[in-house]
Amino acid sequence: MLSLDAPSSVDTASGEVYEPAIEAAATLTLALPKEGLRGDRAKEHVGELYLADIGVPPELYARPSIGLEVGPVFAADDLLRIW
Repeated sequence: MLSLDAPSSVDTASGEVYEPAIEAAATLTLALPKEGLRGDRAKEHVGELYLADIGVPPELYARPSIGLEVGPVFAADDLLRIW
């Protein structure tokens, strides 16, 4: 099973897993990696993790309301394997 952005019932911020939860063979997350997908318990449900470019300009992340400094994450490819 492939999960889009995050497996159902996995909190992308905290990594907490609620029951019932999907156990994906792979997850395609969008724009930026979600911190919660890296947690030990969440990894059991994420499977292989890929990151896809959805065309968000880096300048958008740098706005004061967001405050992220994002470099050229997708310079090499539009799809990256995280693990």
